[in-house]
Amino acid sequence: MEIRKVLTDSGVSLFRKFVLFARGILVVPIITKLLGVDIYGIWTLIFSFIAIFGGVGGLHLHGTLVRYTPSEDRKGQTVSDLLLIALFTAAIAGFAFPLLIEYIGFSTPAKSMLGLSVPVIAAMIIVAKIIGGILKNIPRAENRVKKFEIISLAEKTLETVALLTILTVTQNIAAGLLAILGSMLVVYTAIFFLYIPDRLRKPEPDNFKRYLTYSTPMIFNDFSNQMLSHTDKFVILYFFSPVQVGIYSVAYGVSVLFPTLTSMFNSTLYPSVTSAWENDEMTDVRRFYRNFLEGYVLLVIPVLFGITLLASPILRVLATEQVATEGWILVPILTFGFIFRGYENVITYVLNAAEATEKVAIGTSLAFLTNLVLNLALIPAIGIKGAAIAMMISMVVRMSYIYYHVRTYVSVPIPKGRLAKSVFSSVVMVALLLYIGFNPVQEIVKIVLYPIVGAMTYFAVVFTIGGLTTKDIRRMKSML
Repeated sequence: MEIRKVLTDSGVSLFRKFVLFARGILVVPIITKLLGVDIYGIWTLIFSFIAIFGGVGGLHLHGTLVRYTPSEDRKGQTVSDLLLIALFTAAIAGFAFPLLIEYIGFSTPAKSMLGLSVPVIAAMIIVAKIIGGILKNIPRAENRVKKFEIISLAEKTLETVALLTILTVTQNIAAGLLAILGSMLVVYTAIFFLYIPDRLRKPEPDNFKRYLTYSTPMIFNDFSNQMLSHTDKFVILYFFSPVQVGIYSVAYGVSVLFPTLTSMFNSTLYPSVTSAWENDEMTDVRRFYRNFLEGYVLLVIPVLFGITLLASPILRVLATEQVATEGWILVPILTFGFIFRGYENVITYVLNAAEATEKVAIGTSLAFLTNLVLNLALIPAIGIKGAAIAMMISMVVRMSYIYYHVRTYVSVPIPKGRLAKSVFSSVVMVALLLYIGFNPVQEIVKIVLYPIVGAMTYFAVVFTIGGLTTKDIRRMKSML
């Protein structure tokens, strides 16, 4: 396992994740300030449906492609087999979605666009998402991660520009969905003609059992994962209103930074860890995970402290006064939970490589059940704060379960000393920021200056007390 290759390949992914995160943030003021917080709540619910149907309907085929392409006898056999399965499942998911929406009576105030209603457009996105998930992962499965990242970056950039432009001009979420669908079709059509002609093979049904044996536990994992990510919004809607869903979703979007950033390793770690497992190179894997955790601890603690200070001004700038007043307390709660999600994001690939996917599925299912029970108990009692607490506890449960089983294959000790020094440095940072203070009216100034002054203070303190040494810096440079 080439650690330098993992890091350099992840650089392109980082930029893609930044584009995706930025899109989520920029959509917030467009919808909340032009259309209303309730419409933003509906928007997030639509994407919750798309994520659930697209994830379950995809049968984790993209992961199966990455897992089995390296060992295929004929180039293109795996992708040809999986495309046939994907076409079948996409048709079922796309047909079932509008029927379910009509059955449960979910409606939106958005006008139709080009004669297409919001549920129909969403169903088409689900179909494109399932088939496109196979197409765009072809270079990733062939360990050409940078090409995969460039394709994904092009897709997300095109979607972002189209979405923000169309939403601003039309102020219609149906038009925004069409913009996303059109961007997906352009990119996936290009990929099809670029990669499929010289890889197209007659599907071999005898291979299907092997694929499905691998992916079946991950189907339950994907379902539980999507339900874990979105059940809270449906429970909030049931007990309250789209407005409360909107407030919670804005806070959620601000808080999801850590799993967004650590997922930059997904595209390269999956094939890299699998290859290392097959070639008995686990020493490099252990070294990577040990170094990653030490660096992760140094970064996440000050960000947690800092975002707690900035939660209210960030929400006020992005959305409305109501969102800032009711939603700021959710940000540190959710961020704390997502710290665990961010780390679990990275270590899960050890279990995937070991083909212990049932443990991943059990961990996610356990977290989902925990989340569901806590949501039903806490949301009626304390409102959207209950949803944030439920999510935080669920993230801790899942990461703890996954970490326990990963230790069977890779020993990654918790750097307790470095953790303590990071916490101490973060406390000093916050104390200094509170002592200096900034004009509370100038929200933008506070959002800009606090991170700069805070980062300088934190790293000065953590370096002084030995939480970060010159040896650590040299080691990081050697891996870049």
